[in-house]
Amino acid sequence: MKNGKKGSNNTNNTNDKIYNTNNKSNNTNNNINNHTSDKIYNTNDKIYNTNNKSNNTNNN
Repeated sequence: MKNGKKGSNNTNNTNDKIYNTNNKSNNTNNNINNHTSDKIYNTNDKIYNTNNKSNNTNNN
């Protein structure tokens, strides 16, 4: 009986480790997506600012 319970506990621990590994993969994907989106957004802002400078030059 005691050996059977220990075996069950070991199986549960293995499942927990796999679950934790999947969570780490999800977090990595989220970080890459968020950082990439921020960089693209910042690049668009720079282009917008450059266009504004051109407009100001034409107006002057």
